[in-house]
Amino acid sequence: MNSINIALNVLRRLSKEKAMLLYLLVLPLLAGILVTAINSNNGVKLGIVDRGEYKRLAEELQASGGYSIKYIAETEAHQLVEDGKIKIAIKVEEASNPEDSKPFTVYSSAGDTIDLLKLEGALNSYLSTGRIPAAQVSKGEQLEDRMALGFLTMFMLMFISTVVGTILEDRREKTMMRTFSGPIKSVDFVLGHLMVNVFIGIIQIVLFLLITKYVIRVDWQLSLVKIFGIMLAFLITAVGMTIGLTAITKNQDKYSVINTLMTVSTCTLGGSFFPASFMPEGLQRVSYLVPQYWAMDMYDILVSGGSFKDIQVNIIILLLIGCVLFSFGVKILKPMEADL
Repeated sequence: MNSINIALNVLRRLSKEKAMLLYLLVLPLLAGILVTAINSNNGVKLGIVDRGEYKRLAEELQASGGYSIKYIAETEAHQLVEDGKIKIAIKVEEASNPEDSKPFTVYSSAGDTIDLLKLEGALNSYLSTGRIPAAQVSKGEQLEDRMALGFLTMFMLMFISTVVGTILEDRREKTMMRTFSGPIKSVDFVLGHLMVNVFIGIIQIVLFLLITKYVIRVDWQLSLVKIFGIMLAFLITAVGMTIGLTAITKNQDKYSVINTLMTVSTCTLGGSFFPASFMPEGLQRVSYLVPQYWAMDMYDILVSGGSFKDIQVNIIILLLIGCVLFSFGVKILKPMEADL
C-alpha cells in the first residue's frame, strides 16, 4: 500500500510539470518522424561498372523498383560515391574461379548499412537463382522497421531516466529523508517508482505504435501486440537500469552525463541502430550483457517466423537483468548520513 501511495504522489508531481508531459508526447512523435525518414529512402542510386557483362543483373535490379541504375567507368566509381552522385557502386569481377560466390566489388560511403544489406541480399539471390524475387525487397523494410524499434529503446531510456531523476531531486530537497522517517521500507520506495515508470512507459509505447501505425502508416512486419510485448519486457529492464544508476549517483549533473553515456553505448552495443552482427566478434560477445541486444533479438526471431517458445530465453534474461538491478536499488537506495 505504501508503494501505491508513493507512486500516486510521483504521478501527481509529474502531471504538474508541463515540460514532462510535452516530453512524453514529443519522443514518440520524434521516433515516428525518424521512421518516416528511414522508410522514405527508396530508389537507391546504384552505379554499375560497365564491362559488358551481367546486363540481366542490371535489368533485375531495375525491375525490383528499389534501384536507379547508372553505368559508370571503373576510374570514376570512388569519386561518384564520395560526391554523393550515386550511393553505391559495384564492379563485376572477372570470373577467375567459377565457384566464386561473390564476384563483385562494392564501393559505398559510411552509414549505408541498410542499403548494403539490401544489395547484398539481392546479389546473393541473383547468383543462386538468376532472379531477384519481390520478397528480397521487403528484407530492407524489415531492417528499417528494426531500426525504428531501436530508436524507441533509446527514447524510452531517455524519458525513463528523466522520470527516475525525481529520486535525486527528493534526495537533494530532503524529501527522501522525510519519507523514510515514517514506516516506509526501501522496497516500498523503489517499487513505487518502478510502478510509475512502467505505467508511463506503457503510455509511451502505445503512443509510438499508434502514431506509426495509424498516422504515419508504417507497415510493421509484426502485429502491434507482439511489438508491444517486446517493448514491455525491455521497459521493465530499462526501469531497473535507471533505478540502479540513481542508487549509486548522488549528483544530478553526474547522473545526466552518466545516463547519456549509458544510453548511447548500450543502444549501440545492443544493436538498436544496426545489427550486432556488424560489430567485431569481441564486441558481439560484450553485447550479450546489455538488454537492448535481447530485445532486438526477439524482434529478429519473430520477424523470421519464430514463435513465443523461441523467445522465452530472451524474456527470462531481460526479466532477470531487471530483477537484479531492482534488488540493487532496494539495497542501496536509502537516506545516508549526508542526507540528514
